[in-house]
Amino acid sequence: MNLVTSISQKAVNSLIQEPCVSPHYGLVGPNNNGSHSDMNYKLFIRSALSLEEYFTEIQFLTLKNYLCHDEMLFDWRQIGMQAEYKMLQATNGINTHRGCIFLHGLYILAYSNLKRYSSDVDFHKVLDFISENYSQLFKDELCFNNNRLSQTYGEWAFKKYKLGGARSTIYNNFKNLRYVLNLLKKGLINLSDVRTYFLAYSEDTNLVKRAGIDNYYKIRRYAQNIINRTANTSWNILEEYMLSNEYSAAAAGDMTALTIFIWSLHFD
Repeated sequence: MNLVTSISQKAVNSLIQEPCVSPHYGLVGPNNNGSHSDMNYKLFIRSALSLEEYFTEIQFLTLKNYLCHDEMLFDWRQIGMQAEYKMLQATNGINTHRGCIFLHGLYILAYSNLKRYSSDVDFHKVLDFISENYSQLFKDELCFNNNRLSQTYGEWAFKKYKLGGARSTIYNNFKNLRYVLNLLKKGLINLSDVRTYFLAYSEDTNLVKRAGIDNYYKIRRYAQNIINRTANTSWNILEEYMLSNEYSAAAAGDMTALTIFIWSLHFD
């Protein structure tokens, strides 16, 4: 298996493996739909498989000789929109992996670009590359796009609450992701802890939209108490709360999938 195929398959596999991580906090799992009546695990598999070509195209994109990173980013976004269209075709219009198209795609773009010049590429170098070249751009987009009639959840939440969603992960230099990966390297946490950690500390604009800002912070505080082993807290209680209110931890799912991918790329 060549490197390009290996990277693409690892990206797809991370999307297939992510729903198998418990607790789910309202997300789809292999044996239940969580808080989503319109989704199931088979749908997630179809969606993931539809993105393999996208992950491969990104790697070939980095072989072109661009004058600046903005040009490469523009072309990446074009194939990202095509990938989203294919995903929606595979799922009959249901958004299953839009966040992963963004996060996985950006990581592969940076990783493949760095691999052209060095065989020694660890995850810190990849995250540094993204932050150094793109963080200000993504932050500016949130600032300047907040008056558009058609807004993403991230743009809406930034305008109303100064929450940037996935883009805030980038302009905050991937602080939470780096912390989680380092804990995994040391064997101090497992994947179930990873999902809870991202629910506790990552911005989730989808959850804000569904739950409201007060309930959103209530959920985050409870997840933080679970991480801190506070007495009388349990992921089972939080899971039941999310399910009973039909909430789901979308951002935590995306970040968990990204963590699985990065781990398989650098440590397997």
